[in-house]
Amino acid sequence: MKLLKTALVIVAGIGVSVYSYARLSKIDDVKMSSLKITDRNGVLLKEMHSCKYGTTYPVNLNAVPRHFIDTLLCAEDKRFYRHPGIDPLAITRSLILDIRRMEIVSGGSTITQQLARNTGNRPRTLPNKLREAAQAVCFEIRYSKDKILQEYLNRVPFGNGAYGVEAASRLYFGKSINNVTLSESAFLCAIPASNKLYNPYKRLPFTLKRQKRILTSLYIDGLINREQYLAALNEKLTLYPKKNAFLAPHFCDLVADRYKGYDGELKTTLDLNIQRKIEYIIANHMAKLAMANVNNASVAVIDNKSRDILALAGSADFFDELNQGQVNGVTALRQPGSSLKPFVYGLAFGNGMNAADTLSDIKSSFEIPGGGLFMPKNYDKEYHGMVRARTALACSYNVATVNISEKFGSDILLAKLREAGFKSLNRDAGFYGPGLSLGSGEVTLLELARAYCGLANGGMLKGLRMILTEPQTDMGRFFNRRVAYLITDILSDNSARAPAFGEFSPLSFPFKCAAKTGTSKNFRDNWTAGYTPRYTVAVWVGNFDGKPMYSVSGISGAGPIFRDIMLALEIRNPDRDFEKPEGLARQEVCAVSGEVPTKYCSETINELFIKGNIPLKHCTIHQSVKIDKRNNLLASVDCPREYLEEKVYKVYPSEYYEWATSAGVEMPPCEVSRLSGTGEAEGMANECYVELPRDGDVYKIDPILRRYYQEIPLKPKVNEDVKHLKWRIDGKEIISDKYPFIVYWELERGKHKIDFSAYTGNNILESNKIEITVVP
Repeated sequence: MKLLKTALVIVAGIGVSVYSYARLSKIDDVKMSSLKITDRNGVLLKEMHSCKYGTTYPVNLNAVPRHFIDTLLCAEDKRFYRHPGIDPLAITRSLILDIRRMEIVSGGSTITQQLARNTGNRPRTLPNKLREAAQAVCFEIRYSKDKILQEYLNRVPFGNGAYGVEAASRLYFGKSINNVTLSESAFLCAIPASNKLYNPYKRLPFTLKRQKRILTSLYIDGLINREQYLAALNEKLTLYPKKNAFLAPHFCDLVADRYKGYDGELKTTLDLNIQRKIEYIIANHMAKLAMANVNNASVAVIDNKSRDILALAGSADFFDELNQGQVNGVTALRQPGSSLKPFVYGLAFGNGMNAADTLSDIKSSFEIPGGGLFMPKNYDKEYHGMVRARTALACSYNVATVNISEKFGSDILLAKLREAGFKSLNRDAGFYGPGLSLGSGEVTLLELARAYCGLANGGMLKGLRMILTEPQTDMGRFFNRRVAYLITDILSDNSARAPAFGEFSPLSFPFKCAAKTGTSKNFRDNWTAGYTPRYTVAVWVGNFDGKPMYSVSGISGAGPIFRDIMLALEIRNPDRDFEKPEGLARQEVCAVSGEVPTKYCSETINELFIKGNIPLKHCTIHQSVKIDKRNNLLASVDCPREYLEEKVYKVYPSEYYEWATSAGVEMPPCEVSRLSGTGEAEGMANECYVELPRDGDVYKIDPILRRYYQEIPLKPKVNEDVKHLKWRIDGKEIISDKYPFIVYWELERGKHKIDFSAYTGNNILESNKIEITVVP
């Protein structure tokens, strides 16, 4: 009697709630579709739930076998076609048990109530059970029993991401619901009571035990005969292997994150054939790199024309929990090292520098904002003296690169990098300092791939596409086409990088491929990024926990992976070349000075120039000097011809003296031979004039370059017996006491008069006076 009163009270409460829930959402308002992510050819990569639902395939009620419906009703709600949406006595028993235990421990819900719970997505609390009951009554008022049953069949969770009977049948038996047997029906109907307890992939004995109870109940209730009962009990079930339709997992996660709440099918830009190739290549190389404490790698492959992401691997193995395989390395912030150098040189080429211009790669120090000095070193721990820009970029010389960036300043370089799409560099220039040009900031692999793809497209930056229907997004031009091609020409010049990487490095290809490596401090990250006319590939190798590798650089870590991927991509297209824009020309220059060669230049190269920026000045590094063979000193004017020898020396500016000495560069003698008497060198008596600059020269101040980097050389023509020299610029004196007495003067606006006095020890020689003009 007491139980009946409790039931009446509960029913009354539900009745009140029904009135309040009269305007609840209709069943049809609830979305049920899955999100299906496919590759560009329609191959399924991943199927995932949209909103609260997992994999689901809606079916009509008449497509479900009668024996399955009988089995489901027997297992879940025997009085379904007789109750008004709730079963008062069953609810009362369930509530009393729940109250005694102070938690939800008993079911008692009808199919209509379960449908209300599935559509409402509420926590399992006692008040919510009343709300679900009220909504169940509303459903019964609004819909037919068949409509409610059909909606339930399409929404009921079967565990492992399957929602609805069709999805469950495909998942566990690999067949459609209309083909399941009686035994399979009982097996499936055993699961919804508790997805966790009756999970076939983890607790199969429990699932089979409940299946037998359901079959027994069907037999006792007369829904099946003895023959059917025994046949179902003895039927050997074959559980379909659990499979993860989860190809290209990191890529799918990126797509799903961008298209949250999207229902239906998304055809992506990914090419599964290419994806499988890069995953195989990564796995093959990781086995070799494991001994060097390398646990992960990330790769992005881009189609240069469409900007489509064709393949993407965020880690070596998504399911490797030990090595944090689910971290997506393509979006992780890491230091890119030297892989940013092409953008440093591009900045310089766009502001008047050419590939033949020489850079200083000698021991140098640079001020750090806030105090201190930055002293960059090269990867090989050596300095290379005077190097051409082509060689400095191709060989990745650090000191030369910092010298370029310092001429412009970190603020201008940072602005250019942001133009190239490196939005992750979001601190002020002072934070990065002079190390910015060497990759001291943090960027993502996708940013690097997008920027290199921009180089491949003539300096035009566009957004990368993940969905075939996405429009291309124009992000602006960061280099003009001529500058971008010049960078491409250098990065694809195997002979230019041979001094640092060897002739047969991983970056040597049988086709045109522009590539650059990068290694961060202490070998924590290494990179290789590059492109052919068709594809851009970016590779990162390292450890997600930040542990250093064992002396693995970009050329030995990421480089071999990059090479194998490029070979796999371009095996059918080896003869394509980069499109060359107009406005470029080649000219022979001295291989040392980068200037117009003279008869003394023993080695020349055919360099590529932007028209209007071709050098006109003749080489001053290679100089011919007459030597007295008897003592290897400068020959005097009366040195007998049989002892006279003319030798060509490399005469570097004074700032290279220390490097030249340590590098063993042979320099001309400063002392004149006294063996023949006078001590004056033949053909050089009384020579004393300003060789550079020339009278009437006009110079222009570059508004972008820092002023203290805009210097010109003052070069005298004097006898070798001069001891020291005193320059005068508008009367202001500058003393030089080292042969060849070249000094550098910072440009100042206006007209300037220049001359000098040369001191031989016994005499003072006065030069001519020249005048130059400096305009703003």
